[in-house]
Amino acid sequence: MCFFACGVSANASDIATTVTFEEVGIPVPAASIVSVDQVGPMTFGSARILDASNLYGHVDLSVSFPNAVYFGPNETVYAALSDGRRFDFLSAYFGATHTDGAGFQLRGFRDGHLVYSASAPSAQLHPSKFMADWTDIDRVSIQSNFFSSGYNMMDNFVYRVTAVPEPSSLIIFGGGLVTLWTWSRRKPRSTNAQNSLAN
Repeated sequence: MCFFACGVSANASDIATTVTFEEVGIPVPAASIVSVDQVGPMTFGSARILDASNLYGHVDLSVSFPNAVYFGPNETVYAALSDGRRFDFLSAYFGATHTDGAGFQLRGFRDGHLVYSASAPSAQLHPSKFMADWTDIDRVSIQSNFFSSGYNMMDNFVYRVTAVPEPSSLIIFGGGLVTLWTWSRRKPRSTNAQNSLAN
C-alpha cells in the first residue's frame, strides 16, 4: 500500500519524476521510522522513511522537507518501477550526520546485468546532489557504506520512464512500410501494352 503518493511530482517539460518521500497526512515524527514499499509507480523495497529535517536537534538532511529515506550501516535499498518497465535514473540527494565511511555505493542493472556503478560521497550535515544520468535500466541498488549508527539519508530520487512505442503506433508504422514496399515492387506498364489497349 502506498502511503506516500503525494510525494511524487512530475515535470511535464522533461518528463522527469521526483520522488520526495513526503506523506499524505501528518509528518512522520523524527523519533519514528515508517517502512514503505512503493511511492507512486516506483517501488523501494521496504525503504524506511523518517523526518530528516531536525536530526539531533539541529541537522537538516531533507531536501523537500521534511521526509527522507533512512539507511542503517551497510543497508541496501532497491528502486524499480512496479510494472517492470525500464527507466532513466537521473539524480538523488545524499547526506549523513557522520562521515565515517565511504558514502553510498550505487549500481544500475538492466535485465539482471550490472551496467552502471558509482560512489556518491555524502557531505556531512547537509545533503549533496548525485548526478547519475543512467539510461535504460530496470533496477537501482543504493547501499550505505557507513560504519556508525548515525543518520544516512537519501532524498529527491529523480527518474524518467523510458519511452516504449505503443502497439498501435507500431502497426501503423509497419503498415506504411508494407505499402511502400508494395508500391516500389510494382512493374511499370510497357508502352506497347498501352498502345494496344488504346486501339
